[in-house]
Amino acid sequence: MGLLDKFVAWVKHEDDDAGSSTPDSGKPGIKRGEPWMAFTKGQVVGKGAYGEAIKCVEKSTKHIYCIKQVDKGSGDGALSKEELDATENEIAILSKLSAQAAPFVVHMHSAYESPKSYFLAMEWLGGGELLDRVQARKHYSEDNAATLMRTMLGAVEFCHEHHIAHRDIKLDNYVFLNEKYIEEGGVLKLIDMGFALNYSANPKITGLAGTYRYMAPEVVNSPTYDEKVDIWSVGAILYCLLCGKFPGFQVPGRKQPINPSDEVRLKQMKDGCELADVDSHGKKTYLAEIHPKTGKPLISAEAKDLIQKLLAWDPTKRLSATEALAHPWMQHGAASADPIDGLYEGKTLLQRLKKMHVSRKLKQQALVLLGTTIDDKSKAELRAKFNELDKDGDGLISAVELQESMLSSGHKALEMEALEKLLSDIDVHHVGGIDFEEFVAANLKDQVLEQEAKLYGVFEQFDVDHTGFLTVSAIKKGLKIKDEKEVQAIIDELDEDHDGKVSYMEFLTLMARHDDSGELRKRLVTRASTSGHLSKKDLETAKADRLGGQAT
Repeated sequence: MGLLDKFVAWVKHEDDDAGSSTPDSGKPGIKRGEPWMAFTKGQVVGKGAYGEAIKCVEKSTKHIYCIKQVDKGSGDGALSKEELDATENEIAILSKLSAQAAPFVVHMHSAYESPKSYFLAMEWLGGGELLDRVQARKHYSEDNAATLMRTMLGAVEFCHEHHIAHRDIKLDNYVFLNEKYIEEGGVLKLIDMGFALNYSANPKITGLAGTYRYMAPEVVNSPTYDEKVDIWSVGAILYCLLCGKFPGFQVPGRKQPINPSDEVRLKQMKDGCELADVDSHGKKTYLAEIHPKTGKPLISAEAKDLIQKLLAWDPTKRLSATEALAHPWMQHGAASADPIDGLYEGKTLLQRLKKMHVSRKLKQQALVLLGTTIDDKSKAELRAKFNELDKDGDGLISAVELQESMLSSGHKALEMEALEKLLSDIDVHHVGGIDFEEFVAANLKDQVLEQEAKLYGVFEQFDVDHTGFLTVSAIKKGLKIKDEKEVQAIIDELDEDHDGKVSYMEFLTLMARHDDSGELRKRLVTRASTSGHLSKKDLETAKADRLGGQAT
């Protein structure tokens, strides 16, 4: 998909013929046809691999809804039976919860099925993701965190009472109803039942599901698991709210703490784990640290106790949602005034959380270098598209030029602020717009990323010191970053084995991060193993991955 297409996908909507719908589709809770007799289409507000989210107005009530359209596809791009069943499972679960008027779970108004698509009419949640709110706040006190947790655990408790395991609890999947913060009377709701499962018939759940940083270890280490995986995920969120980073864990037989960011690391937690008191550099974590001015713990004893009980390795010792809501910290709030706020004067939680995403710069620059390897025909086609957008011929695509191109093509305009934000993410050369190399990088197809040999060539270009690793010095030179702390933050995020540098396999993990299934990374690592590009240590890790991820 081209750069312009990516923008158009957010705002474009077709004038589809209004389809009629009847209550009977032969499937419980699903109407036949399309919803456009009952709803008026508005702006496309989101785009996914299999469809889009559309802001709509119900004609009879004038209420605003969000219709999630899931396209069935056709030919080689058609959804599999398993994917179709998963969509119908999501509809069934939302129907069940919505019928019970779930207080903290997104409500589904209705669902439709046509020969080409499914349509889920959901209540409109216009306040944005909790993740964005967390990043925007200057401080997150224990009192505010406790208020949030009451709502988050309330949603999980309701799901579990109705034998629904969500299986993908994370900051991104809690969304506000409006602009109000929760302590101001704002409403927070749990969304996305794509991985959810009704376990009323069989409490033994199977299958890999969720997001690794929030995933309980038993999901990858046990043949079956139960709804307590959701509790672990809530514990990871609470740790993140109070500490500004994801938790690290100490495991038997391993000196360095583990940050469970992928399946391999989770498998290393097979025989047990506990929250680490020190990070990979030997520095005390926030749970163990004492405020240098007051002498008080940064995190109150009650908050720490709750976190440990939510992140208990043994699911039978992990609190239930109801038990967590009854915990003293949840009942009475923080035992002390906001100690972290005093330590981080002048800093924001946003600055700390940003460290989790600083590696984007490295990946974007790698894509730019990878773009130089495409064939001449593809490059010529992209050059023609680039020239069409570069109206003033200055060699850069500005936000204004992109906006003008969208309007002249009959597409709806995006807010200039949104355009400028995305352009700044792509502008790794810091020239005030998108140059041709950056344009090529943004348009690289996944087939290019499958070419492991080319990725190794890019890795070698970064490895200016010829050490076989990306060191502080190499990244500093490659990205032209003067701030050594920023470079160290990139290494800290990617350095999974905590040796102070980025190996080629860790680099492949970064380049494949957009593939949630993890299959791209596996293919690249397999090819790198056979091509001789992996170090001895990486080969041992890759072998451990194939054999079940046992720690070496």
